[in-house]
Amino acid sequence: MKTRIMLIALVVLLACTPLFFGYSNPVHKVSPPVRWKNIGNIISSTTTPAVTARDYSTMIARSTETTIEWVMPNDIGKLELRFSAGTSEKLNILEIWLARGATMANGSTEDHFMHAFSLEVTTATQTGPYSNVFCDTIVEALDNWSATSTVYASGTSVIGLYEIGGLKGYSEMIIIGTTVAATPVYIDAAWYSK
Repeated sequence: MKTRIMLIALVVLLACTPLFFGYSNPVHKVSPPVRWKNIGNIISSTTTPAVTARDYSTMIARSTETTIEWVMPNDIGKLELRFSAGTSEKLNILEIWLARGATMANGSTEDHFMHAFSLEVTTATQTGPYSNVFCDTIVEALDNWSATSTVYASGTSVIGLYEIGGLKGYSEMIIIGTTVAATPVYIDAAWYSK
């Protein structure tokens, strides 16, 4: 009888050991990804901002028909973008601009946006979430940013993805449609936390 009680106590102790050491709740090194979020739509094209018109206040005052302004969550580590539009087999050219905020650290000097990327995105035939079609082909035409940004998925009959890794403290994004052939162009974002 005494042996049986000792055996039961040993089994209970071994079964509960992970609870004492905190093994019952998994610890993630990276938080779970965020689901896709529409960050805006572009319905007409415009030109690249002049070098004298890239300050913060001028950039955020651009037309909402040609430009998406997005204040990114603070916890973004890696960002994925996907694109969809109204008509298949159309090429759209999008510029991605980044800024750290409205002012520099002193709080009074206005900051500027940096032209980080230009993407050529072509619509395909797979139905998208907004009664439209996904872009399946993405070409990175310009990368002024880093080697950690890349076309993640591209090709016939796939959902094209563009990944921006290491945002380096930049917190605001503007996307400008310089060629918009299939309207509207919807832009969705998903991300992993730092």
